[in-house]
Amino acid sequence: MAKRVIATKAPNLDLPVDMKRLGEFVRFKRTSLDITIESAASLCGVSKQSLNNIELGVDSVKLVTLFKVTKQLGISLWFDSQNTEGTKEIDDEWL
Repeated sequence: MAKRVIATKAPNLDLPVDMKRLGEFVRFKRTSLDITIESAASLCGVSKQSLNNIELGVDSVKLVTLFKVTKQLGISLWFDSQNTEGTKEIDDEWL
């Protein structure tokens, strides 16, 4: 008998994203697609343990593994550099 996928609710992405919240979103996306963790790991080309670590928000996950998973599940990531008070503004020029 096939394993049943239990959908999870979407995490609040209005808050800054950390590994825990990103992992919750990966699990939400996978379960909303009705894909088991075993099938998703195979689709993404990663081990089940690596995908489980991502979904649990483990900080030691390799970035390349995280990118494989997000790409295959259709999750777009973008980064925003926010200037904080008292720090020099960062630009794209290399000195």
